[in-house]
Amino acid sequence: MKQLTAIGLLILVVPLLAWAQNLTDKAAKPTPSPEKKSAAPLDWGTDFWHGTIRGNFWNADYASKFKFVGEANDEPQGTTVDIRDMLKLETPASAWEGELWARLSKRNRIFASYMFNSYSGHVDILDEQIEVGDKTFPAHVDVRTSLTNNRATLFYQFMPWANERGGIGPFLGVEFFQYMLEMKSNAADEKFEQKLLLPIPVLGLEADYIFGYGLGFWAKAAGIGASYQTVSASYFDLEAGLSFKWKLLFAGVGYRWLMYNLEAGEKGEDGYVKFDTDQTGLLASVGLNF
Repeated sequence: MKQLTAIGLLILVVPLLAWAQNLTDKAAKPTPSPEKKSAAPLDWGTDFWHGTIRGNFWNADYASKFKFVGEANDEPQGTTVDIRDMLKLETPASAWEGELWARLSKRNRIFASYMFNSYSGHVDILDEQIEVGDKTFPAHVDVRTSLTNNRATLFYQFMPWANERGGIGPFLGVEFFQYMLEMKSNAADEKFEQKLLLPIPVLGLEADYIFGYGLGFWAKAAGIGASYQTVSASYFDLEAGLSFKWKLLFAGVGYRWLMYNLEAGEKGEDGYVKFDTDQTGLLASVGLNF
């Protein structure tokens, strides 16, 4: 886990260096700003191409299996739990996200975002006994579940090909996942809580382009896997959509698939953690160009 954090912090230095280099170039060779003209209909969306601030609504379906091993009566215990089938998690649910794309120069830009979403579930009569950590939820009791899944990202992108209509290029950065799970039962008088904060370094490719009359597309593919000693994590993020830009206004609709897995600790031993998660669904965006 410390190695993942160190890699993530190292990655954050790259966009700062690019930004500093851009300032140096501008200071060495100042260029006059051209007179701003309103774009013709065919070129809608090209007059404000330095960045976009977006608000996203994601109708995110959630599927996950997890296992948290703890000790009860000096013996390790833990059940692999399917959160939808066994705990009746209500899905899909709304996920809200804020995004910022900003060009540092023609071919260099940064991306930052924060996403919040939460799920809940309720089982009146548990079908089978569930063991999570050092807690035991016997069969035939009620269980209420709440899950919060937040994500913060910071990327730097270099675009070998770029103009006012868009560009394409690789990016690298770091994602921070905050995972908070709570299960409780009134009948069994039990409560289990688990909180995780995971920094994950990410590599990917992103492209966006305006065809004409403000209509365009965007696509992003990112992922990475890392392991160190008894910790392994993997992450994949695929997203594509259609966009419309007109002067300051941005709107879009797309689809996103997000997958992340974590396994940490010795299998079957106290403190072992494992979960596999998939989120998929339609995405709607509105925002401002600048």
